[in-house]
Amino acid sequence: MPFRPTAPIFAALFIFLLHMPLAAQARTNVTVASPWEVASADPAVSGFVTQKLQIMENLVDADVKGTLRPGLATDWSVSEDGLSWTFALREGVSFHDGTAFDAANATQALKRAYEQPGVLAQAPITGIEAVDGAVVVELERPFAALPALMAHATTVIPSPGALDADGVPAELIGTGPFRVTAFNPPQAIEMARFDDYWGEAPAIETASYLAAGRAETRALLAESGDADLVFTLDPAGFARLGDVTTVETVAVPIPRVVTLKVNAAHPFLNDPRAREALSLAIDRAGIAAAITRFPESAATQLFPPALGTWHDDTLARVWRSWAGAKARTAS
Repeated sequence: MPFRPTAPIFAALFIFLLHMPLAAQARTNVTVASPWEVASADPAVSGFVTQKLQIMENLVDADVKGTLRPGLATDWSVSEDGLSWTFALREGVSFHDGTAFDAANATQALKRAYEQPGVLAQAPITGIEAVDGAVVVELERPFAALPALMAHATTVIPSPGALDADGVPAELIGTGPFRVTAFNPPQAIEMARFDDYWGEAPAIETASYLAAGRAETRALLAESGDADLVFTLDPAGFARLGDVTTVETVAVPIPRVVTLKVNAAHPFLNDPRAREALSLAIDRAGIAAAITRFPESAATQLFPPALGTWHDDTLARVWRSWAGAKARTAS
């Protein structure tokens, strides 16, 4: 199964650029193009984009290495029995519509997130309540990963004013450094710097986001200068832009794996030897070199060497072997 790294820009680079000092960043507007549509204001549907665009925020944040750090919560603690987590909230925070951020609206948002499809529903939660200005989460059993779930895109905190009569988020109103000035789902968002942001003010005054589904379109946007940052290019576009002097390309590996799934109940595949033969017939190195055009991405196990944290060097490598495939089909 070959691993396909995505090129050229990782989401954290966008966040870093927005916080560059104004002296180092002359532009006052940035246009971003990516393949991810914003079909709804609901975090359960489009929380990934609104979080990365820094429109909405979480109780817990994470740095580019995945280390948890304070967000809308300044700190968090767990009871000795591991069944109660308390998140102390940041004071003096306002939503873009002027509503004050507090434990009541944070609890409301998290309760809804727990009821929706998403990571929070996987936690053994028995209750989420506002207690003495903090958010308290009660658990059925200890669950050490809870703070990490509070950093997930589906657990961003929208303003109560963003909810419609049925309690469903209908507008993009958060606490982040950028407020939405125009929203045209599923493709475009216009943003401006939020002057009352509780944290460090971004250097950029305005930003535009465009969802362009075709990789060829995104490459053309980068080449023409109509987009300043472009996420995920196909191998052909990435190679072509590498020769464009006005464009800088960056390839960053992410944990994405292309797998081949088979029906093990099928008469042709219900014998493990048949499945092993099929695996041995796959040219992983050829696919990585000729299709994804990243030879180092060939995976001889679940993750390739490019993802050293997850790759296990002690496992025997699996490469294409016609002899091995024939031996299994003949036995």
